[in-house]
Amino acid sequence: GKSIDADWTAFTSLALWLRGDGSANGGVLQIVAGGAYFEDGITLGDTTGQTVKAAFTDVQPAPWDTSHADAVLDATHLAKVTTFNLYLGHGSGAATKGVVYVDDIRAE
Repeated sequence: GKSIDADWTAFTSLALWLRGDGSANGGVLQIVAGGAYFEDGITLGDTTGQTVKAAFTDVQPAPWDTSHADAVLDATHLAKVTTFNLYLGHGSGAATKGVVYVDDIRAE
């Protein structure tokens, strides 16, 4: 993860370049803002390399952050971004091995 102290109200999405490992594995882009945790899932099946964007209007409160279950990643939250995290995992299936490339992480 990356600790930051930023105002992202001028932006509408989080973008990154991603080349997956061709597996059924997935990942989560997580933004911590205004004390709430917001997440958006990504897949790792594409091995061609592409820009992946998570529109802030599509990012949802983390399912385990029940104290912010109704939160919206709006201007109030975006003014107080404190952390960005990228998690990779295998979900409920068996773990697989692979190489994933991530580059050019940015708010747009």
